Amino acid sequence: ADILRIRPAITLEELAFKTLALPNEPYLSEAIIKRQLPDGGWSEHVGVPLPNAYSTGLALLSLARSRKAKPTSVENGFQWLSKTVGVESHWLWKWKFRFFDTKVRFDPSKSGWPWIAGTLSWVAPTAISLLAHEAWGRTSPRTANAREMLLDRCCKGGGWNAGNAEAFGVALTPHPDFTAMAVMALHHERLSHAALLASSLDYLWRCLSTATSVYSLSLGVIALRAYSDPRADRLNQRLAGTVVKALPNLATRELALAMIALGANSFGANNP
Repeated sequence: ADILRIRPAITLEELAFKTLALPNEPYLSEAIIKRQLPDGGWSEHVGVPLPNAYSTGLALLSLARSRKAKPTSVENGFQWLSKTVGVESHWLWKWKFRFFDTKVRFDPSKSGWPWIAGTLSWVAPTAISLLAHEAWGRTSPRTANAREMLLDRCCKGGGWNAGNAEAFGVALTPHPDFTAMAVMALHHERLSHAALLASSLDYLWRCLSTATSVYSLSLGVIALRAYSDPRADRLNQRLAGTVVKALPNLATRELALAMIALGANSFGANNP
């Protein structure tokens, strides 16, 4: 913790993960609030007035854990998320994807959050935005459809790629980071979609049991723990050993995320 406290947090992602790892440090949540843009969203870098759903969701998620945010700041953030939708939700784009642009496989009636306004929904910003809603106990007509979007984009055999499961007739391979985010966001679906989520957790374990990425291992531990999967403990041991070896050179993002995982914390508000 002492090492992380003195590490700089340049990007919003670094600052959010550091806040999640050190929730009792009020200066961190204050720094996040200061970076909020006038329209209510957050961008990844200071001086870049282009908000995105991933950064905004992460900011709200970290503020939920520290509970130091001003109500107006939180409300403005969720208002920004509520009006930022994937363009596939528009009737013209639905028509386009159903009848003309058929080279990617997904249901355009199911949409989540894009990285930036005016683009398609992607897995990471959708998953993080869902987790932010859950952490604050927020209800929204958007969340049910966003979960459906994630379920629709699951790769064959389990796991998630960054956006789609198939393109140009080729099944895309899953990625552990996006898979971990998606299964965390879908943990309330564990009964209704048990087989899909079980295969995705199996993929995570297969992929990460020999991995050396602190970032991926940390996300994997947090995801498996959300399902009370006993393999989380074995993955946690691997993470601990990897952190010890890499500690002098670990970046702020990786160190903060590892602290969250090793500290048996989650991204949600259920471990305050």
